[in-house]
Amino acid sequence: GFETPELCCAFRCPECEGPCCPSTPCTELGGFCELLCEECGLRCSGEQLEAFKKAETLEEFGEESAAALHPYHFKIFHMYLKHLDQVPAATALQIFPQLFEAFGRLREEGHPFL
Repeated sequence: GFETPELCCAFRCPECEGPCCPSTPCTELGGFCELLCEECGLRCSGEQLEAFKKAETLEEFGEESAAALHPYHFKIFHMYLKHLDQVPAATALQIFPQLFEAFGRLREEGHPFL
């Protein structure tokens, strides 16, 4: 049968700004019950976890989402990739390393367009 792919969720750690990611695979928006920071080891729970779930499930990207979603999050990745041709070359050069690193977390060979 058809399996739902895992979502690449990453949120800004409230302690160190590093990527806080689900401790188990997540296949739906807000479908995680624990986040662990890859840099400082912080476990997000309670109100912070609920705030991240809310930020991820918002339909429109705004200040709340921007403050909560880490650049590795699939929404940020797709937003950058979709609009890459609409930003000045100097800005695109700043975005490329972030896109490459985010995609490299999923595949060793990197994105075919980067």
